[in-house]
Amino acid sequence: MNLFGLCSSGCISQRIFYALFDCVLVVGVFIAAKDNVIVNPYFDSGIKSHNAFMFQALLQLNKYYCTQKKCLNCGIGIKILKK
Repeated sequence: MNLFGLCSSGCISQRIFYALFDCVLVVGVFIAAKDNVIVNPYFDSGIKSHNAFMFQALLQLNKYYCTQKKCLNCGIGIKILKK
């Protein structure tokens, strides 16, 4: 069960939920992005990933746009194609 499930099932109060959620956000901002075969081409093309959230966003964009050949529906895809 994830954090959202704990709150919706009544296992933790909403106040505790938001406190934990804030901690997760703070930690995610300070975790550095890592090297990965999937996102390295983005880094090579000048796209920056400064933290874990941006790294995860690139993975999601890759999954829902790049692998499905929807480059023209994605701002990053358009930027890469213009090079």
